[in-house]
Amino acid sequence: MYRGALNCEGERRSRRTRRGISRRDNPELLEGLASISAYLPEALNRNALGWGKRTEECACIEAPVKSRAPDLIREVQHLLRHLNDARTLQHNRIVQHLFVGDEPLHPIQEQAVLAHVRAVVLTAAQMLRSERSGGRMERAVQRQHAIIMRCDLGGELHRVVAADLGLSERQFYRERRSACLRVGGLLLGAFTSAVEPIRTTPTEFVMRLNYAIHLRECAQFDVALELLRTLATEVTNAPDLIRALSEIVSTLCAAGRIVQAREALDTMWRVHSDDSVCRPDAALMLAEMELAKAQVAWESGDANEAMAANKRSLTLLQTLDEPFFDRGVELKALDLMGALYRVIGDPEASLAACGRFREMLARMPDPPATLRAHLHLNLASTYMLMTGGLSLATAELSQALECARRYNLPNEAAEAFALFSSVALFRGDLDSATSYGRSALALGRSFWSAQTFATNAANLSRVEAMAGRSSLALSLLKESRLRLEKNCMQRMLTDLNEVELLLNVGEPHRAAALATTTVLKLDRFGMARYLGSALYLEARAYVAIGRKRKAVQSIDASIGILERRGHPFSLALAYELSAKITVNARHRTEAEEIFATLRA
Repeated sequence: MYRGALNCEGERRSRRTRRGISRRDNPELLEGLASISAYLPEALNRNALGWGKRTEECACIEAPVKSRAPDLIREVQHLLRHLNDARTLQHNRIVQHLFVGDEPLHPIQEQAVLAHVRAVVLTAAQMLRSERSGGRMERAVQRQHAIIMRCDLGGELHRVVAADLGLSERQFYRERRSACLRVGGLLLGAFTSAVEPIRTTPTEFVMRLNYAIHLRECAQFDVALELLRTLATEVTNAPDLIRALSEIVSTLCAAGRIVQAREALDTMWRVHSDDSVCRPDAALMLAEMELAKAQVAWESGDANEAMAANKRSLTLLQTLDEPFFDRGVELKALDLMGALYRVIGDPEASLAACGRFREMLARMPDPPATLRAHLHLNLASTYMLMTGGLSLATAELSQALECARRYNLPNEAAEAFALFSSVALFRGDLDSATSYGRSALALGRSFWSAQTFATNAANLSRVEAMAGRSSLALSLLKESRLRLEKNCMQRMLTDLNEVELLLNVGEPHRAAALATTTVLKLDRFGMARYLGSALYLEARAYVAIGRKRKAVQSIDASIGILERRGHPFSLALAYELSAKITVNARHRTEAEEIFATLRA
């Protein structure tokens, strides 16, 4: 999960960053906005474009907009027309600094920056309709949004859109200029470099806390816990006590000690109830407790409760302003949010959370290398859920690995190798998948938590089983189980690997029983992406024991979930099985097309 010591005491303003995040490099990005419309109000409320509620920054944005309105409108229209042309955008005054630097961008970096520009522009366009003024003003807002989305981004004829909106030619172009001016103001706030951050000296408590976090990231869990518990006994104020207890919960979760993590969480809530809720920093304390609750729920496999608690934490953080706003807490919440959206199979929303995470890093004066590497790992994990996203995932993993090598981050290097193994598996390259998976596990033995090691051992067992090495796969699976507590998320995912292994070694009855139990658990806890995979394995087991009707029911349910929330590789496998069971020619074609895309 969360990586890197966070010293956020002195961060106050943003700075320019050359490297953007990536989104899917195709026209479907426009359609993707519709699927995350429910998430956008939350994402746009505060930090989606990289600047917050600070009034001095807003004033800096308004001044150039008013003084350079004609030029700004022209540059916005040029940007919208050439949104997919990196070479042309190098001459656009709004974004040219992202492409032009001391040395040329690598083609992969160029595409990443271009994707980031598109993402910010589309977010700004969505913000056109985020205002709610009522009456005539709200109708104007909706018209301006439609003009930008349909004409400037969608390429529809002006006269057609004007007719649909009931506008004369003169009214149409007046509304279009207003829309471009508003978008331009948002883009200036997103892409213009800001004032050098103000720095303050961290307190002794913060330095000791960060040292404990560093120990945790080096898998020194017992030493980190001892230091954190000492801090908790020495602090004399409730906010610092809550912070220390929060890190204790995080460390116990990372170590796979879920029962102890729940006990530490109960202590946090008792401390908060004993303290006055009228304190000015009460909202921050409550946000930290909700985040800790979300972490425990996540490690316990309850995605529904984790999502609800994490959203409450982010909502509380968005109400804060200086000096109580804490970037460290928000980064942890955004990191967890991205992972949760991946678990439930919503990659677009996960990308939105990763985008906010990236913008927070851009506002830090000197973000830890671990956080930068972790952002690339998160993006890679999200792209892997998208059809055609493996190339983007590979590019992000290469950057994560380079960052890990440059700054000596063995933990992150091991995670990158593990994800490279998954990419190779999805592309049908079992030899590379095995090599990467074994390298990851060898490195992770020294640096991974029990949870992370167990998860990756189970994933490697799947690769070994698919390559015909069942005894080695079984050994890895047993080692994985020995490191896990009984009721945790990774244990449920390990059950899925065991179902597949049982099918491979010819024990379909045991596989069917375990698959049915796992389906019920995953359904109860809201882990839709893995539920679709569990139903697919259940269908395979039913086929093996001759229960065709039950197999058809399971595979239909699996496809219904995976089409909305699944991994492309899992969906292709489900289509392939459905074609065999039901002789569905369309499903066979769909499977072949997805496999071809994955292996391109």
